[in-house]
Amino acid sequence: LFEKFPEMKTISDGERVLVSKQTQVMAFQAMSMVINQVKAGHGIDPKGAREVATMLVDEIIKAPEALMNLIDIKSFDDYTFTHNVNVATLCLIIGQSLGLPQDDLFDLGLGGLLHDMGKLKVSLSILNKDGKLTDAEFTEMKRHPIYGYEILCRSKDIPERSRMVALMHHEKFQGKGYPKGLKGENIPLFGRICAIADVYDALTTDRPYRVAMAPHEAMKIVTSGIDTQFDPKVLTAFLHKMSLYPSGSLVLLNDGSVGLVLKANPKAVLRPVIKLLRNAKGERIKARTEVNLLETKNLFIAGPASRTLLNVTAGPKVI
Repeated sequence: LFEKFPEMKTISDGERVLVSKQTQVMAFQAMSMVINQVKAGHGIDPKGAREVATMLVDEIIKAPEALMNLIDIKSFDDYTFTHNVNVATLCLIIGQSLGLPQDDLFDLGLGGLLHDMGKLKVSLSILNKDGKLTDAEFTEMKRHPIYGYEILCRSKDIPERSRMVALMHHEKFQGKGYPKGLKGENIPLFGRICAIADVYDALTTDRPYRVAMAPHEAMKIVTSGIDTQFDPKVLTAFLHKMSLYPSGSLVLLNDGSVGLVLKANPKAVLRPVIKLLRNAKGERIKARTEVNLLETKNLFIAGPASRTLLNVTAGPKVI
């Protein structure tokens, strides 16, 4: 997999990442198998997905402060693979922040991996439409949580609360979501968690009908949904794991250089550790140059930077 997609090697082996390369490879192999089973009209054999969920939980428990690397969809051919794995990872981060026990994290992670299986029953012309959906198309789109739940119910080896993630991840806290229009804590906790993970990853991923948002832009939209779209308690747990400039953000420094945020400094959120990518003249920096902004007095973040400043395809999203 990493020979086919060299962009995934952006993070060096010496850095602590939340999801190891081995787990990433297994995750995409397992999800490929599940997706092909659904497309063929067969029942799901969740063995591979269960193994991946176990590996994700183990890695998150062992390294709770490690960087979380979400794979950039530009490196792959199919949105479904990467989105499901990224959402599962985000769900587990939120679940851990909420203090959920390991058994709960496993069921949550499995639900995150399988949450969007219902979209495989929706026409690609609807999923990838560049423009507003018609009423009929939106009605069909809103059925994908039901389709997903029905698909997962075909397997007795998928826990009911994992299935409910597929059914409930588009419910909104104020009661205006779908498919059931549930409100507040009537929405199962796993559904409330996945709702945030799903939206954040979707916003920060390129789609046929729009380009990906920068992490800080996505954070503004997600936080605007507190009390309306999202459970305040769950959103607070999510924000506890994030920062103003999450790892993976591109930042413009006061001298005109461009850097990639590697990790936050918890005591100084505006002064993370960065990797310099472009110097003040806009020239690519070939040698690896890390700077801890907490230790530099004359260098600081002026604001977020656009990918267009790099003029290269981004590597893994790291948050």
